[in-house]
Amino acid sequence: MILQNFVFSDNICKKRELFFRSASDVVVVNDALHIPVGGQVSFDTYMNIFDFKKWNELTGIKKIELEAECKGEGTIRLIFMDNGKKKELAKENFDFSSDTKVTIKADVKKATGYLCVEAEARREFAIKALRFKTPEEAVNKVNLAGIICTYGRSAETLATVERLKGVAGLSLYVIDNKKEIPETKDEHLWISHNENTGGAGGFTKGLELIRNDFTNGEFSHVIFMDDDAYVNPETIVRTHALLSYLDMEYEDRSISGRMFLNETPWIQHTAAEIWNGGNIKHIGGNTDMTRREELCDINNANGAQYGGFWFSCVPYSFAKENDPLPLFLHCDDVEYGLRQGTEPIILNGIQVWHESPKRRGTHIAAYYDIRNSMIVNSLGFDDLPVEKVARRLFKDWRDRIKAYRANHDCDSENMALLAMRHFLKGPDEIYNADSGRLHEKLLKIKPVETIGKRPIRITVKVPYGKVNEIRSAGVEREAVKRMAYAVSKYRDYKFITK
Repeated sequence: MILQNFVFSDNICKKRELFFRSASDVVVVNDALHIPVGGQVSFDTYMNIFDFKKWNELTGIKKIELEAECKGEGTIRLIFMDNGKKKELAKENFDFSSDTKVTIKADVKKATGYLCVEAEARREFAIKALRFKTPEEAVNKVNLAGIICTYGRSAETLATVERLKGVAGLSLYVIDNKKEIPETKDEHLWISHNENTGGAGGFTKGLELIRNDFTNGEFSHVIFMDDDAYVNPETIVRTHALLSYLDMEYEDRSISGRMFLNETPWIQHTAAEIWNGGNIKHIGGNTDMTRREELCDINNANGAQYGGFWFSCVPYSFAKENDPLPLFLHCDDVEYGLRQGTEPIILNGIQVWHESPKRRGTHIAAYYDIRNSMIVNSLGFDDLPVEKVARRLFKDWRDRIKAYRANHDCDSENMALLAMRHFLKGPDEIYNADSGRLHEKLLKIKPVETIGKRPIRITVKVPYGKVNEIRSAGVEREAVKRMAYAVSKYRDYKFITK
């Protein structure tokens, strides 16, 4: 079975050191790597190393083979790297005038680092394909269901469908909240219209379809994917391969896809996330993945708690019984991962390219971030007394208000007030509200006029006093009391099962 195909290039990233390294005039033509006479190439890169240490930890695989399809005269070497030490495990000389496939076997029973490949050309040498394989039989039956929720990004969504259709073991469920893409249902593709219930509502609709669709048998895993995330098909191949050999002790784990940035596509924004009460910590954040120094411990999740819904592969045993919270936007993936309660797996080559989250900051986003963070923390800090949680939530909210005022950001301040008001209404309001209608109302709130006069704020009835009194001790006590009551209601509410 193929465990990993080598990737020589990708249209979204032109920095070749993500894929291979060479001082020679190497070019990629028709997906084949052409090396000039005397040229050398190393695949000691993020995209193409095989992290045997991680595979050995997660699976029982003992036999690894390198399959090479080449033409011309050159040499392929299989290299083992461990803590900067390099060892040649095997090599194969090529001298063929047509495409030739060769399998290179190596003893990796005692390997603890990662495998990579080097190539050199004696005359013109073309590498059509390289892949790591194993002769061992898969131990798990893997059947993947991918959900893409979209609103207003039909072109990007259809491009993703086009790239991923035909990938073995994957069925796609596209939920169109804007009803722009024609509905269809084929063997491995189902496009369905939905009301605008946000990303969380779209993913929930996708889960409903999956639970009732027996066309492909029962699925083993569900993949949540953003409509504006660029996914290379190799991400699915590696996900499927890892799950096919995953040891039983890890069967409850999700796989978190890394996020690389569209603007700087060799920079990893995050590999997985630690919630940290809303002060999110990124695993491997802001990392240049072309650097060799980053490869040594590249797939250590370091205590991560969840992966974002830009690409999150979740066991169906969990997804079958659990819906995302109906939060419309933001934090639904956070709470889903925290509820699952296991450290996600990360693996090089399983990633998406995505717009930087910093470019999405709006005052409406502030509403969802604040309201939803308070809900997630109400549920996530269930080991703490409700009053202690409420006091923390109030402090965080008050600090946001102060920051918005210091920056004269009246629009975001208004949204923070509205978020608090809605949070205090409790879980019935969140669960039963028409989230699409609420979002439309938020969009209709006009920006605050600040030119030449005191800012005008929208009227929000805050149940515990005037906004200007939020620092007084008496008001804080009343606020914490009311928030503690809301926290207890969120904890008791059965949001989560289908």
